[in-house]
Amino acid sequence: MKNIFQKTALALTIATMSAGAFAAVLDHTAGATEVVLANEVFGTGSEETLVAVPSTTFEVAATPGAILAGQVYTVKLTLNKGAVFGEDLSSLDKWEDAGVVLSFETTTGVIQVGGVGAGNTALNADVTSITVDQGGAIGDNTVTFKITAAANHQFDEAVVSQFRVKRLTSALARGVANPTVSLGAEFRNVTTAATDTAPALIVFRSQDGVELTTTQVTDYDDGVVGLRARIDVADVEKSFTGNLLSNTGTGAAQDFDETNNVSFVNLGNIFVNRTSVDAAWGGGLAKKENGDDFDFNGSDEIFVTINSTQVLDAYSTVYLRPGAASVCDATVTGADFDVNPATGATGAEIDLSGETTAELEAGYRVCAIASGDIVVPESTFSAALNVEYFNPRYTNSEDTLNYGPVLRNGCQITLFNLPNVNAADDAFLRITNVSEKPGAVRVSVWPETGGATTIDTNTVVVENLAAHATAVLHTAADQTTGVFLGSKLPAYGAVTSGRHRIVIQGAFPACEGMGLVRTPSGVLTNMTSTTYSGDESRLGQQNNGTSNTTN
Repeated sequence: MKNIFQKTALALTIATMSAGAFAAVLDHTAGATEVVLANEVFGTGSEETLVAVPSTTFEVAATPGAILAGQVYTVKLTLNKGAVFGEDLSSLDKWEDAGVVLSFETTTGVIQVGGVGAGNTALNADVTSITVDQGGAIGDNTVTFKITAAANHQFDEAVVSQFRVKRLTSALARGVANPTVSLGAEFRNVTTAATDTAPALIVFRSQDGVELTTTQVTDYDDGVVGLRARIDVADVEKSFTGNLLSNTGTGAAQDFDETNNVSFVNLGNIFVNRTSVDAAWGGGLAKKENGDDFDFNGSDEIFVTINSTQVLDAYSTVYLRPGAASVCDATVTGADFDVNPATGATGAEIDLSGETTAELEAGYRVCAIASGDIVVPESTFSAALNVEYFNPRYTNSEDTLNYGPVLRNGCQITLFNLPNVNAADDAFLRITNVSEKPGAVRVSVWPETGGATTIDTNTVVVENLAAHATAVLHTAADQTTGVFLGSKLPAYGAVTSGRHRIVIQGAFPACEGMGLVRTPSGVLTNMTSTTYSGDESRLGQQNNGTSNTTN
């Protein structure tokens, strides 16, 4: 029975201590916040980079903080996620000599330790001594301060800041989930075994320091932005519809008059910006390791690549014009940053090295000029940033920005159930130019198995389909008339199974299509209703309402 009472008393003691275990408060000192670092500072060799801890206050609750004369108590600080002390603070003299803040507050006032000079700590009358009891050396992740009481008093709080730590890379480098480092604090009355602690406090956080942004990406919807021209089939797809409100955006799809055509297209604007820190984390900009705002050095190498999903052979120049509100035109000036795309290239790398932080953040207009002698393909554009920093411990800044498609203003129809060329049945596809302008016919095929892109993309199958003329595309190798798709489309011709989807584009204002399949016995079946594509105003007029679907 005696043992039962002893165990019960011990359990009550533990429960009482545990109930007060999280009564303390650990927070940033008034006016201080966690430090949000640009993750670019954590490159090769950055394990030795030193970063100062922001000001942190550890307040101990009244009951555990009540100290009697002669009692000994400790305050322990702990860093997590591999962070360690980057300078030797393993004795009180070293804290006194370092350019740091360290103080302890008792009933009779604040005891200032950090930065006072070795041997100059003035103890309060209620404290006999303060020592570093454990840790604090380079490579340690903890430090424990031991305080001996000269008289009864209340221990209120400890304040610490500006001691420098290292080995932050594994916790804060780019790509790390939850990139934070925290500081924990624990109070312990060594004499009575009473403790007080609080949840660890985030002292460091990281995020990308640089990003590509835009305030305007041109498009084909005037309700959003508009202002993007289309590749004009009226000029055999070698120029753009224009740069006026009437022939860009929504109007570009209806403009088949080459009178106001231009050789350039406006994709929008671009900024190379430093990232903003969330207000909940202190606001401002991401920081460098020394606490300054992250920025660019004159020796940093800064590149923006304008990428296309199709080769850029049809473009003579791609350029960035300083000033986000500037406009594109067909003449490159000495102030522009331009490049002539290499033959067969899908990207044009533009060198912005030497531009100041202010110039990069003022932005640029993104423009491309067609050569005028090659058909301009439909394609989707994007921008990619790569900054190679002069500081060898920094890792590159990288980001991307999507500018969407540059489209033609012709017609497009989709037909289904296209057999492979070895199938027993054959497809016969009729496409009719229902406009007054002639033009080429191109096709792309989506295989039955799917995929990220089409095969035989934008392949010309009819060089020039006259106004109101009809072409027949088929899969019958023994058919002597029409266009045999097996010879025109090598990737599709190599497919030996499946039923596919074909996308047909006409380089003219409007078209209609119909898909037919001929069985081995010679029966011809209409597999697709007549499909119309083009200016809706043409329906019911020259097309006589024959279309029963549009796309």
